[in-house]
Amino acid sequence: MENEEGFSVFSTEVIDFVKSANAFCELVYSFGDLKRSKVLLELQEVLPHLYLYALALPKMEPFYEDGNEKFVTEEEYDNLKALLADKFAYLNDYPEISGTESPDSGAPIVSCLSEDICDIYQDLKDFISLYRMGSNEIMNDAIWEIKLNFERYWGQTLVNALRYIHQVLYSEETIDDNENQSNAGSSQSNIDTSSWFITKRQEEYRGNGKKGND
Repeated sequence: MENEEGFSVFSTEVIDFVKSANAFCELVYSFGDLKRSKVLLELQEVLPHLYLYALALPKMEPFYEDGNEKFVTEEEYDNLKALLADKFAYLNDYPEISGTESPDSGAPIVSCLSEDICDIYQDLKDFISLYRMGSNEIMNDAIWEIKLNFERYWGQTLVNALRYIHQVLYSEETIDDNENQSNAGSSQSNIDTSSWFITKRQEEYRGNGKKGND
C-alpha cells in the first residue's frame, strides 16, 4: 500500500522510524537499572533521533473508518509513570515553555517528565504493536495515526522534555547524589537541595520563590 507520493508501509523512512520507536520503548523499560544521570543522557541521545525519524514519516490516508486498537493499558501506563517518577525524583517537575501560563492563576504550568516519557511511550508502543500485525491496511493506519499524533501531541511533548533534560544536564548539579537512599514511596533525598539551581527554578515556577509573596 502506497500514498500519493509513492511511499509504502515498508519504505526506508517507515522502517527507520519503527527501529527508533522500538529502541525507545525497550530503553524506557531498562531505566530502573540505570543511574538517574545515565537515564537523562540516554534520553538526550534518543529523543532527537525519534523527532527526526518522525519528521520523515510519509503522510498516509486512513484505510479504516474506525479508530486503531490500543495496547498500552492504564495499569501499564501508571506503573511505568511511577517507576520513572521515582527515578527522576526531585527533578520530575519542570516548567513548561516560557510564556505558557495557567488561565486561572496566571502562574506558569508545571509539567512532569515521567508523564512526558510515558505519553511518548504510549503512542510508540501502540504504533509498534499495530505495525507488527503485518496487515498492509493496519500498518498504513498505524503510520497515519503516529504521524498525526506526532504533529499534534507527542512531538511538542518530546521537544519540551528534551529542553528540560538539556537544562538539567548542563546545570552543573550532582544529579545522582543520594539516589539509592530514597525510601519506598518517596522520591526525595535527605540532602539539602534548597540552594541547587534546579530547586530554585522549580520553586520560582510554583510561585514559592516569588518576591513580594506574604
